[in-house]
Amino acid sequence: VANAAKYLDKATKPYGGLHGVVNNAGIVGSSFFDDMLTTKDYKEVVEVNTYGVIRVTQAMKHLVKKTRGRVVSIASICARIGIQGIGPYTVSKYAATGYCEVIRQELRHFGVSVHILEPGFFRTPLIDEKIVHARLDKMWKTVPESIKQEYGEKFFQDSRERITSSLQLIGSPKIHLVIDAYFHALTARFPHLRYQIGADAKYLFVPLAYLPTGLRDAITHAAAKIMGEPIPECAKRKANDTFKKENNPLVG
Repeated sequence: VANAAKYLDKATKPYGGLHGVVNNAGIVGSSFFDDMLTTKDYKEVVEVNTYGVIRVTQAMKHLVKKTRGRVVSIASICARIGIQGIGPYTVSKYAATGYCEVIRQELRHFGVSVHILEPGFFRTPLIDEKIVHARLDKMWKTVPESIKQEYGEKFFQDSRERITSSLQLIGSPKIHLVIDAYFHALTARFPHLRYQIGADAKYLFVPLAYLPTGLRDAITHAAAKIMGEPIPECAKRKANDTFKKENNPLVG
């Protein structure tokens, strides 16, 4: 990044600066339930998805100030609503969005505008079935035995298949929508400050994000139950014990 900044200092002199900076790089990293992750898993994702945005923007924004240009960063619809099983990615995108919200207020004094892209799920390598399976299998091998017993092998395998099938179902092949949003943010006379991209982002996740938290949780929990969401082995046993106690007058 430092070398790129030095290069651009010279290369942009004929143009008086840099019109736009685009922060696009992102990784998913290890993702599953928080019980199975470590702080290292979070740090690895944040290093790219959050600090990458900060690092590049700070290195280049002096050039953007010269042209009263634009900073465009890709966040995610996951920065609107937390989805279980993708904690590190979600945390990194919430943080990146927060950074962009702050510098948008600060850079307006210099005529620089800041724009956030919030795509839903698209069929990129991030959600490729083989890649997701390999990532989950690698993570499961490192999980402590006590946690494996708490959740159970069946829970992991069922969740593994459910995650990949859901991603393929909801993931849109229309990658050009994201490219179009980038192009609009960089070139339009009146660019949007935020771009929700994809039908799932616009008609599912954003509406859910505006609901009261309790109502949103009730809806998502009901939907998960209807769709047969896997239940951790330990939680299943506790639920069965509670049911027996409540329905057997001789127990307790």
